[in-house]
Amino acid sequence: MKHIYLYLTLIISVSISSSVKGQTDFNTSIESVEQAIKNKDIVNAKNILSAEPLQSNQGNKKVQALNLKLNCLEKLLDGIDFFKVQKWDDAILSAEQGLTIVKSNQAIFRGNEKKDLEKLIADANSEKKKVNSNSQNQSPNSSISQNQPNKLEDLGDPTDYKTAITQINLTHQNDINAPNRDFEARKDTMNRESSKRKELIANDLNLNLKIIDSAQVKMDNEKERIIKLIDSNRREYENERDIFLDSKKDQTKEIAQYIRISNEKMDSSIVLMDQTNAERIKKINQNIDTVLEQNSSAKYEIQQENEKRIETIGKNQTNDDSLRNVVRISMNEMTDENAKYVAENIKKNDEYRQAPPPVTKGTGIANSKGVPYPVGITQGVFSKGEVGKPLVLITRRVKVDENNNYDIYVKQESPNSLTSYTKNGTIVTEYQWNVESGNVTNFE
Repeated sequence: MKHIYLYLTLIISVSISSSVKGQTDFNTSIESVEQAIKNKDIVNAKNILSAEPLQSNQGNKKVQALNLKLNCLEKLLDGIDFFKVQKWDDAILSAEQGLTIVKSNQAIFRGNEKKDLEKLIADANSEKKKVNSNSQNQSPNSSISQNQPNKLEDLGDPTDYKTAITQINLTHQNDINAPNRDFEARKDTMNRESSKRKELIANDLNLNLKIIDSAQVKMDNEKERIIKLIDSNRREYENERDIFLDSKKDQTKEIAQYIRISNEKMDSSIVLMDQTNAERIKKINQNIDTVLEQNSSAKYEIQQENEKRIETIGKNQTNDDSLRNVVRISMNEMTDENAKYVAENIKKNDEYRQAPPPVTKGTGIANSKGVPYPVGITQGVFSKGEVGKPLVLITRRVKVDENNNYDIYVKQESPNSLTSYTKNGTIVTEYQWNVESGNVTNFE
């Protein structure tokens, strides 16, 4: 039975050690991802997040925070790449998506992420203005250039939405499965290492059992020695106690006589104290009667003073009522004047709202090849990424009215980040995007 208990104890110790090791591996992986994000190494960070022990702990708050930081870093780096190739609108869009992640999770982002994204937007807008300014200055005839439509950025050839989203999801799934394929390739080596570790643990366990058995024998021998020593000391103590009690019998009689005399003295002191206390109580009662008489006289005087004050308050109340009546009449007159003023303003506002808005004539908008967009809503779907491995799907809708004014609506989708919706470069809600641009009439 003793060996079974020791064996269970060792098993629990090994289990605790494994749990501690697992927690250590988890913390080490978290630190590795944080360092990779700090070094802007997206590939390494993704590989660690998609491997154990982080892969099975995606619900952990630390892992979720790292995923958000990684998404934000991707948006920043994508924006920088767009900036380098002078795709200002794409750089601004990517940076604004990153800002959306930062603003929604301000408790996580404590570094310079927000400043970097805002700087990228400001730089892209500045470069964009320079390009527009140069194009206007280079135009030979300002009146002709004003009548020419603006051109949209070239996003490549339009594609079919279903085909593009299928390719993007396939690319994303292959990226996710890449660490698993690597794991399968290394599984046999890991199994052999695991078997060796199990053998080493078993050997260590047997050695520890032998050491514990030897220690248990030594403990039993020491226990018997201590029991014998305690029994011997107990007998010696009893003999010393008997001798001591015999020597104290005479002293015990003297102590009893002393206690009897002390008790008699205490009894006489108690009687004297009772007499003294009775006299004190009598004096206290006399003082209480005197104080009660004085309080009755004071109460009568206070009552007389209160009656005089109540009479004065009544007079003041009459004066206050007459003053309130005057103020009420004055306030009613002011209220009537304010009501007339408000009614006149409401009438003027209604007249202003009913007036037709001024109609402006726009320059229109054309695609990257210079072909103007027709009146209505034209939709184009474009994919971005490596050849055969698209990572981002862009749905662009161009809305043109009868006066040649236009709005540009863009939806950007990616499996590993949030879907964003913009109108003329400004982030909007999915509901607004669908309501304002959902009635598509033409396709690129």
